[in-house]
Amino acid sequence: MNTILLPQDNHKDFEHVKNAIERQNIITTSGDEKDTFSKADHQKYDAISIFFDDEVKKVFKLVDTIRKSRFNYTTPILLFTDNFDEAAQVFTAIKNFHLIDCDGSAEHLIQKINTALKGPHSERKKISLDASIINIFAKATINTLDVMGNLRNIEHQKPFLYEGDLPFGIDVSGFAAINSDHFKGFLSLNLPEQTLLKLAETMLNTEYDEINDEINDMASELNNVIYGQAKKQFSQLGFNLPRLIPIIVKGEETIVRSLSSGPSIVIPFTSSAGPFLVSVSLGQLERPPKVG
Repeated sequence: MNTILLPQDNHKDFEHVKNAIERQNIITTSGDEKDTFSKADHQKYDAISIFFDDEVKKVFKLVDTIRKSRFNYTTPILLFTDNFDEAAQVFTAIKNFHLIDCDGSAEHLIQKINTALKGPHSERKKISLDASIINIFAKATINTLDVMGNLRNIEHQKPFLYEGDLPFGIDVSGFAAINSDHFKGFLSLNLPEQTLLKLAETMLNTEYDEINDEINDMASELNNVIYGQAKKQFSQLGFNLPRLIPIIVKGEETIVRSLSSGPSIVIPFTSSAGPFLVSVSLGQLERPPKVG
């Protein structure tokens, strides 16, 4: 699953293209040129999509803005247009540039996008936040909480890219920083207080009025088991991840943040104990979470 930056545009095919991209990718939209630069300067994207109608200067200006960003100076540019022949002549100087005709079905656009994003294959295996990786963590979470937490009706909802907003408040998170030869990133299990208290009552066979050290240890252990379950699946794919010791972080400000140069994906869950989130990020960890 690729993460694509899509600046807002008045092009008549904007919604058609947007809907096609969303079928297999995660979209981050931006507004004006300043907003586009801000997003490109703070996160690496797999591609950036722009539109060409007849304003040549507008396209060059936007591309120049993107290329000046810290993380996307070589990111593939997907240029969508109805004026294919002119665009092919005018924009040949743009590096890592892929021209896509807006005409055609959504399936046609998806095929063209996927072809553009394949690029040269690296001999070394790489991990990205595609659907298969997200599913590994989702299944590991469900299996762990089903067996250890005796939770029922556990279902995961549609994952989304974290951009500062959460569907509900988070009070405690079991956080595991991952440092391997293949990638650096984090995994965290994030719970509201009421969900955590109900989970503790089921697992520890005791009623609690507030979160204490025993409950924090329980949340940390759950995250450790989730990671262990996922680790087995990664091993089958040829990726050997190290053992680790999770820590507990408290307060929404320190939870589910963009702690790495890669995107942070949030997987919402519902269960018999209440809602909770699992967040996954793959990339170089820039700073550790605040503990306590």
